[in-house]
This record gives sequence, structure tokens and C-alpha cells, in this order.
Amino acid sequence: MGYSADISDTGMLINTPKVAPPNTKIIIEFNTEDNLKIKIVALVVWAKNIHNNLLHSAKLFGMGVKFLYFYSGEEHFNRFLLQN
Repeated sequence: MGYSADISDTGMLINTPKVAPPNTKIIIEFNTEDNLKIKIVALVVWAKNIHNNLLHSAKLFGMGVKFLYFYSGEEHFNRFLLQN
């Protein structure tokens, strides 16, 4: 579970206290505001672990991921990027 802090057409920053090691493939699932599901396979490019007690004061934590391909929702994702 995490929160997207920065998202583009090629990847995103996921703020989360539980990170995967770099070079790990992960599946990202999220819903748009219209409740449309998007599912993407991504590669962890970098990861910065942080203790839960420091989450409120940390500037950069979590993991940066690069999108590899879509399982579903690519058209919804592209529409989401155009709106934001």
C-alpha cells in the first residue's frame, strides 16, 4: 500500500514505508476518480526505506518505478494523465 507522489507516462514515485528492492518487478493497481481500474507491471528503479515514526518528516521515501507494460486500463491511464 502506498501513495503516488509523482506520476508520468513512464513511471511514478510511490511513497510507502515498505519498499521492494531495486530491479524487482511489481504489479501496481489503482483506480481513477471514475473508479476505473488500472493495472501495470513496473520495475523498481530505486528504493529508500524509512521507519514509520519518520514518515511525517521525511521529504523523499518509498520507491521509484518504471512502467514496463499494462495488464489493463492503459486507455484509462492515458486519459488520467491528460486530465492532470
